[in-house]
Amino acid sequence: MSFGTALASFIYEVAWIRMLSLVLGSASHCFEIMLSAFLLGLALGSFWVRRKADAWQDPVRALGWIQWLMGVSALATLPVYGASFGWTAHLLTALARTSEGYALFSLVRYGLPMVVMFPATFLAGMTLPLITRTLLTVGVGDRAVGWVYGINTLGSILGVALASLFLMPLLGLQAMLVCGATLDRVLGVLLLTWVRREGGVSV
Repeated sequence: MSFGTALASFIYEVAWIRMLSLVLGSASHCFEIMLSAFLLGLALGSFWVRRKADAWQDPVRALGWIQWLMGVSALATLPVYGASFGWTAHLLTALARTSEGYALFSLVRYGLPMVVMFPATFLAGMTLPLITRTLLTVGVGDRAVGWVYGINTLGSILGVALASLFLMPLLGLQAMLVCGATLDRVLGVLLLTWVRREGGVSV
């Protein structure tokens, strides 16, 4: 589970960065903006779930719903991305070419990646804490938690490689994003189905 969610999340990251670079530009500053928006969503999701998870009676069911909603949120970024070209063009014509105008443009330019990435990355940040919390609850020990983090890191690496080397040249950016969203939704459905039939813990 931790492998699959990391794989999908980093397919999203590659797709979002490539798509948004067509709107914001490909300079290193623009890349930093997009990367910080991605990491901020992950961090805030992890921070939010740290206390909420203890109140959930069935964290595995919650994880299934989060996984499914993450896929839906990723799909919802496509129309937002399509509209972002018009928003940026309107912003460039509306703002005065002054230092104040540039400051406002920079602020809005950071807001655009947040609008695109934040919902899905916030949910993605919740997944690993939920998995580790579930493992610790059933008493599997710290070693298993280490394995989960290792598998999650491996999924992240392979997600970037798969997206950059295979999916993007074969399918294109938007279809690649749909593939990541489909993976997340399938994982969510599988978890929810497993909980309904068997109950218990799955990672």
